[in-house]
Amino acid sequence: MTVPNSLVIISSKNFDVKVKSEGTHFVSGANAIPVDILQVKAIPGGSLAGTMNEVTLSATDQVLVSNAGSGAKQSLNIDYSISAEKASKVLLGKPQGTYTQKITYTATAL
Repeated sequence: MTVPNSLVIISSKNFDVKVKSEGTHFVSGANAIPVDILQVKAIPGGSLAGTMNEVTLSATDQVLVSNAGSGAKQSLNIDYSISAEKASKVLLGKPQGTYTQKITYTATAL
């Protein structure tokens, strides 16, 4: 699922965009799914320019975009996906529900 203009950033210097989850699992009551089931990918289409990466979500900061250029109101499109292989191994048999986890994006000047 692609979310256009997921982030809008203003920076006077080049920067990196990092992503991490607050915890190690998506949680629904007593049920849990590891966050590493989710792939997070920076995709072209927004106005932000830099080296776009795809990462497996974790509780550790990972560089989603490196050396993004300075500018005002730069937008970043982000794609979220779960591979069919991970879905069949991890999601199969899990109870229905809304599984949540806080995800933090951080822009750091270089």
